[in-house]
Amino acid sequence: MKFSLLQIGQQFRLDGMIYTKSGPLQAVAEGASSHKMIMRSAVVTLLDAGGSSQKSDETSALNRERMQKAVAQYHEQCLAIVSSTATPLSTETNSQLENAYRKITALLESYPV
Repeated sequence: MKFSLLQIGQQFRLDGMIYTKSGPLQAVAEGASSHKMIMRSAVVTLLDAGGSSQKSDETSALNRERMQKAVAQYHEQCLAIVSSTATPLSTETNSQLENAYRKITALLESYPV
């Protein structure tokens, strides 16, 4: 799991040490008082309250169904915003938006479950 997906306060393991996320780019090592910068893209292992690794799909990276739903909602919101503008979009621009949406939904179809 990527560090950026953790919520503040969650514990994780990185390089053999246990940390608690304290900010968007910071964590505190177990037993320490100083904060350490952690890259957003760092791959960490989420720990449960007892300090053992989590294996739940709910806490892992986003699943395909959730991603598809999020992209569909985003697309609907974009269309609503665009349709509320004073100047309507051209047919070509609307077509480009729909093509981009189809491309990302096709990509999500290949996303591992």
